[in-house]
Amino acid sequence: MSSGLRARLRAETRADHDMTEAAFARFDIRTAEGLAGFLAAHHRATGAVLDAIEGRLPEGFSPPPDARAMLAADLAALGHGVPPPMAPVAATAPAAPVGLIYVLAGSRLGNQMIRRNWSQSDDMDVRAAGAYFGARGLDDHARSFLRAVDAGNGLDADAVVAAAHLGFRTFARAADMS
Repeated sequence: MSSGLRARLRAETRADHDMTEAAFARFDIRTAEGLAGFLAAHHRATGAVLDAIEGRLPEGFSPPPDARAMLAADLAALGHGVPPPMAPVAATAPAAPVGLIYVLAGSRLGNQMIRRNWSQSDDMDVRAAGAYFGARGLDDHARSFLRAVDAGNGLDADAVVAAAHLGFRTFARAADMS
């Protein structure tokens, strides 16, 4: 059961979610080039979010694991370097990190279909690039984070939603850069 904040996030960011999903739909992750584009976009956006939230999480929320090393390892397995970083997301409200992590958590849990496509690739280079998709710690954090959102904690809901909008736009922009 979702709390009022989680339900509000889902409802008020639906258009952003759809826009971001459409931006990533162009990557055929069953191919080395498509997967490299997907991973590069995730590396850019994840870095921008993690840099923005560093040391700023409200009480009751743990920072997500830093997936950049996993993404970099997968890019290296595909023969690609790490993309240039994006600037940190400019979300300054104290509750903003929760909205940004909401996007990371949702992305992680929403990648189940993408992981299935990746795992069905016939390309052995693609299958060798599995650090990010195989990281169960990222899944565990996403579930734990969403439980913390369900618990509430008196967060400024408007700031959380505004930051989530910004987080989705960051991911969409990262996809357009790849």
